[in-house]
Amino acid sequence: VGYPLVVWGLNGAGGWPVILLVFQNLLSLLNLGVVLDWWARAERLKTVHWIWAVAGILTFPAQLIYANAVMSEMLLQTVVVVLVSMSLLFIKTRQKGYFAGAAGMVILALLLKPVFYPLAVVAVGLGILLAAWQRRLSLALIGAIPLAIVGLYMSWNEQRTGYFHFSSIAEINLLQYNAAGVVRQLEGPGAEEKWVDAVLQQANAQSDFGARQRLIRAQAGAMLWAHPMGYARQQVQGMAAFFT
Repeated sequence: VGYPLVVWGLNGAGGWPVILLVFQNLLSLLNLGVVLDWWARAERLKTVHWIWAVAGILTFPAQLIYANAVMSEMLLQTVVVVLVSMSLLFIKTRQKGYFAGAAGMVILALLLKPVFYPLAVVAVGLGILLAAWQRRLSLALIGAIPLAIVGLYMSWNEQRTGYFHFSSIAEINLLQYNAAGVVRQLEGPGAEEKWVDAVLQQANAQSDFGARQRLIRAQAGAMLWAHPMGYARQQVQGMAAFFT
């Protein structure tokens, strides 16, 4: 939801993709600057350290790639940097305004990237713990706002589609990446493609979107439950490859 609005707004400013890309590159520089500033304050860096830091950044391709692609990653990165900043300021000052700012960044993050929506539950838990620790009920109420937004958005999706969900990407990932990866480990790429096609054929034959998504979730879930060790191995390999 969030990123298409940003793209639409920047295109409305002139209709050129270059406006969006310049904006994202400026965000990239801002994010790098903020993180380097945190590092400098913590370590009291000398000039040689700055040279090595900048040289390292220049050899890291992901920052350049994301800044020059029509993807939400760079905007999301900025939101995460602000979220961390708000959190650190709250820890330092105990001012609830900073906690509210962090909650606001959680909302922006989950609207930009659906994978962040479970963070709303974390915000609720932190709000309750902080409210009990500091005896400030307002912190619990602030922490509950992201979860309330998630609930309202899922209800809105249910009204439009008949299926209570935050984003259809959950079923896509479950079928075409998680369950499909398990089939690939067990029987190879050919079997994986046939299995995914068979599930999609059944799903697309359903009477409505809700029935389609429930069938996908049931079929993919059954595959993962039947082969838990294969699924765990796939996750470990994927994380190792990602960080490598």
